[in-house]
Amino acid sequence: MSWSQTFTNFTTSDGLGANCINAIAVDLLGNKWFGTTNGVTKFDGTTWTNYTTENGLIDNLIYSLASDKNGAIWIGTNTGASMFDGEKWITFGINEGINYVRSLAIDADDNKWFGTVNGVLKYDGTNWTKYTTDDGLIYNCVTAITIDKNGTKWFCTPQGVSKFDGTNWESYTTVNGLPSNAVYKVAVDSQENVWFATLGKGLTKFDGINWKTYTMTDGMISDYIWSLTTDKQDNLWITSSNNGISKFNGTEFENYDMKDGLIGNNTHSITLENNSEAWIGTFTGLSRLTPKKTNTSKQVLTDYDFLIYPNPTYNKIYIKIEDMLLNSKLSVHTIDGKLIKLSVLDTNINEIDLSNFASGMYVVAIATPKGIVNKKVIKL
Repeated sequence: MSWSQTFTNFTTSDGLGANCINAIAVDLLGNKWFGTTNGVTKFDGTTWTNYTTENGLIDNLIYSLASDKNGAIWIGTNTGASMFDGEKWITFGINEGINYVRSLAIDADDNKWFGTVNGVLKYDGTNWTKYTTDDGLIYNCVTAITIDKNGTKWFCTPQGVSKFDGTNWESYTTVNGLPSNAVYKVAVDSQENVWFATLGKGLTKFDGINWKTYTMTDGMISDYIWSLTTDKQDNLWITSSNNGISKFNGTEFENYDMKDGLIGNNTHSITLENNSEAWIGTFTGLSRLTPKKTNTSKQVLTDYDFLIYPNPTYNKIYIKIEDMLLNSKLSVHTIDGKLIKLSVLDTNINEIDLSNFASGMYVVAIATPKGIVNKKVIKL
């Protein structure tokens, strides 16, 4: 199957709060969030909305973003962290012992992990737990956090990488096989290969026994890597500090830079949406890379994939889906975006109880690997 690639670029003239984008996240509704040097920008596919300290954000210099299981966005900044659920803001700062949040991640239990210059902080919704070099962390300045499918946390620092399974710590440096201790990001693929992105020494793969490093001599776009992520086919998407991005299938590299339509070659962040579109944050704006299949297979949800009835309703709605949509996630939101219900569509006909909801209009969102569809439902 052949692919063509299309870049679409965005700047402050389109609605971004700033052109320097340090972090990107996608929430349950498919909204894109961009952490910039001038606050956070939300893009719903049509409208751009900017949030700054004037709205409730703790600081306008954003380093990291993550969306939790309730759809709230968590924001790591220069002076602490903020949480925004679409309605209210909550901030965490010096009183919680947290500032300069370079990285954050959310685990399967909805614990929030914050990487700071003074160690790692875990927040379970009530209590804070701090981890430092005294506990086993290799270095207290944590620049990135990755959580793999087993729940293991990987903490990147300028002095190496630490792995924490909840009990035991293990660290990796040049002594083990890394080409450099300055690791800026870790990704773990479906085969549990661990990929280390270094700033200046390329990309290193560790399969649990053997180490292999890839550099520009192998075809990669740069040896200075800011970030990377994997897709469901185990392709690696790699951003660089100076040359653009690479896509690596394990054998060969596909490289993209400004000559191909990328808005800037200093690419700092990357996030994949629905395993297809790549959102790339640079120091000079935002690029969306859209692959287009040359065949005619169905790529998006249609109204014929599912049915919601009755609508309007007094008490309950029923959602009828085809087999290919089984185990899709469903969320119900108020018209202004507040999440009020989560569910999984695990049968062909699913009953959703709205009897405790006030009368009015609601948005039902169905998220699947094929895409996200929002439908309005009226509760009488």
